[in-house]
Amino acid sequence: EDFRHDGMNGLTWAALAKAAEKDAKLRARIDSYLRRPPEEFYDLASDPSERTNALAVVAHAPVVARSRSRLLGEMERSADPLLGDYRKFLAAL
Repeated sequence: EDFRHDGMNGLTWAALAKAAEKDAKLRARIDSYLRRPPEEFYDLASDPSERTNALAVVAHAPVVARSRSRLLGEMERSADPLLGDYRKFLAAL
């Protein structure tokens, strides 16, 4: 299922989608917004535009693990309704 949010209901998104009908590069950019991977990690120092998902870069593994742990802790603390889903996601890694 495509990712959606309220900002996609406005005129700007509609104009962007219309322009993408004739522009393959723009279409690819829109697709990158609509079809997200289940988890993303960006090295903002080398990729400030967040274009390359660096999740699989071995050098980032400690930061990714720490981020997952912090997110899990916050979800537990706040009784997040998606906690069970996140635990299943982590167990499947």
